[in-house]
Amino acid sequence: MSVSKTNGSSKDTGVKPTTNLYVEPTVFFRFPLIQIIICPLLLLAVDVFLTNNTDPIDWSNPISGLAQLAVQFFTNIPSPSWLAVKLIVVYTIFETLLLRFVPGKDFLGPVSPMGDQPKYKLNGLPCFFITIAAFAAGSTEFGAGFYSMGIVHENLGEIILTAVLSVKLIVLFLYFKGVYAPSGRDNFVKEGDFWYSYFWGVELYPYVGSVSLKQLVNCRLGMMSWPVIVISCCFSQRNMFGYISTSMLLSAVLQMVYLYKFYLWESGYFGSIDIMHDRFGYYLCWGCLCWIPGFYTSPGLWLAYHPIDVPYWLCGVILVLGISGTVINYLADLQRQNVRETNGNCTIWGKKPETIKVEYVTIDGKRRENILLVSGWWGISRHFHYLPELFAAFCWCAPALNNGLFPYSYFFMLVCLLFDRQLRDEVRCSTKYGKGWTKYCERVPWKIIPYVY
Repeated sequence: MSVSKTNGSSKDTGVKPTTNLYVEPTVFFRFPLIQIIICPLLLLAVDVFLTNNTDPIDWSNPISGLAQLAVQFFTNIPSPSWLAVKLIVVYTIFETLLLRFVPGKDFLGPVSPMGDQPKYKLNGLPCFFITIAAFAAGSTEFGAGFYSMGIVHENLGEIILTAVLSVKLIVLFLYFKGVYAPSGRDNFVKEGDFWYSYFWGVELYPYVGSVSLKQLVNCRLGMMSWPVIVISCCFSQRNMFGYISTSMLLSAVLQMVYLYKFYLWESGYFGSIDIMHDRFGYYLCWGCLCWIPGFYTSPGLWLAYHPIDVPYWLCGVILVLGISGTVINYLADLQRQNVRETNGNCTIWGKKPETIKVEYVTIDGKRRENILLVSGWWGISRHFHYLPELFAAFCWCAPALNNGLFPYSYFFMLVCLLFDRQLRDEVRCSTKYGKGWTKYCERVPWKIIPYVY
């Protein structure tokens, strides 16, 4: 087991983790069983219309439009395939081996509510480059000739459906593992409500051997599929139209810059709400294994079938703005990370950072301290880093220009997701830090958008 227990109180209080400052999403996923049924159907519908060159729907007659929509959906709905199974199995084994054997420093994550510290391996950046290189090396375009680079995009519907079905079994394993063989002390089962525990998860930090399942599923299988799919979209477009459009290239480059930033900052992600506070059940597992590859990639999936020649000057403007958003997002996260790692003994914009020290008590009974940063980017708003992330996401959707709202679906989803996450984080921090959080809110009154919200 790779969860270390900190030396809190020497006496085991026997307190059960009936609460761990976990806050359910306030907007999404309120009814677990319904969401387990509806969300996969919604994702499949989105992928049917993004990964197939379907005919335009005439909405002048709404009833006729809905009928056309239904016909196109049921005509193009994918089926599980052995090719999809093989691609998923090979990819899963490959990423697991990379996580396990590519060299990287051990990293201890934040202390959990029960006083444990999860251990991770920081090798995300080399794994990112190895994955892309291996995908190219096996292709007919660049290497061994086993497949075309467009294979993932061209079979994405089958892959997503296979993943949707597989996740239900994976989460069942996670449920029984959490109940009968938990990796740490931060586990919770709601008595008499199997679907609640199945959906929200039992364990906070499950491990198999030395491998963190959260890191494997979130950072490797989920996020690492994103660059592979985006690259595949580019080559699928070339297979269909004979060239890769400027819009496709521009969107792909901006997404790759963002993903490079993600793996450069991977240790910071282990302090995010997904990792620190969301238990590992269907909500997270389905989101990483199905929603990320099927929906986060939607700008590229749409552009693959709609080549748009964006003028070079506009490409340059969007490229600079998109990279700026990703860089500012990274610098904001880095500021907070540096302040906490150095206990405030660093500089922010050439000056000593202004901070508020807050206390909290974990369930193991130990009193602990944290630092809240109130200068630099974090003096602008309490969740400032969401703004440049949203701006960057808009920029990699923008190459679609004014061709409807569908290619901007990811941006609209991200707005809802981040605002919902902000609401959850406010509740969690208020409960955790009490008066310290109230003092912090007085110093930094704006939640996300300065002078607006």
